[in-house]
Amino acid sequence: EGVVSYYDFGVRLKEDGHAATAPRQSATSSFAKALDEALRGDSTHLREELASDVVWQHGLGEAKGAKAALKLVEEAGDFYDDPRLDVLSSSDNEFRWLASGTQPVQWSPRVLVHGTTTITRQDGKVTRVIDRWDSSPTDIGLQQVAPKFWDVFDLWATPVAETPCEEVLNEFKFSMGQARLVRSPERLCLVCSLDDVSNSRKQRVASALPDFVFLADTRSPTDVIAATTTPLSVSIEALPRVDGEPRKRRVTWALPLPTALGLDFASLPELPRKAELN
Repeated sequence: EGVVSYYDFGVRLKEDGHAATAPRQSATSSFAKALDEALRGDSTHLREELASDVVWQHGLGEAKGAKAALKLVEEAGDFYDDPRLDVLSSSDNEFRWLASGTQPVQWSPRVLVHGTTTITRQDGKVTRVIDRWDSSPTDIGLQQVAPKFWDVFDLWATPVAETPCEEVLNEFKFSMGQARLVRSPERLCLVCSLDDVSNSRKQRVASALPDFVFLADTRSPTDVIAATTTPLSVSIEALPRVDGEPRKRRVTWALPLPTALGLDFASLPELPRKAELN
């Protein structure tokens, strides 16, 4: 029956199924906002936040002094295409974040880095910044930047899938196969649902994959056109039976949105009206 809502995957979904509010404002909010602005090319507010003798420890080393710290952020912003930093949660001196940007190589992978930043203030200025990345630079390079076979085969034809950065908590093996228990970082998803009245297993299997794809200009040198996306989740539930009506099962999809759209519900484009959907 079409689009239901945006929601924050697995973290802030209200009981009524609607999106919850964004993370509350805290003492770290001004610094995080200034850092995001600096990555996008405007270092004005970050310069105001930093003390002249600030020490910034990050995943690749350490920067001493405001000049070195600003240069570090500006170089990262210049290197990546469409860089951004989104706050997942925050407290008075610490915040969880998702930093993302498109690597400037021919297959254009979107690089995602999750981490935690702790800041120390003195007289209103930030004197110390400690970044802790969830993954090492080596793992990020091997898992997200290094091209896969299809990245090369369909070069320039389709966008590269964003790696979900899942943490494997446990693995299981059984007679019919194997399974993994994973923890996925927060991200915004689009939720769609369909009430299936066919009572056909084949129909429900067909419904497991939506009949659309995000289209882009393709210049594939081959006859194969592939569409790579982030993994989506599908659930099928039996609805309560109503006398005189056919049995219904609800198929629900959760489609992760591109990280370039951020995690702020207010900044997302408006959902189309049902009458506008083809």
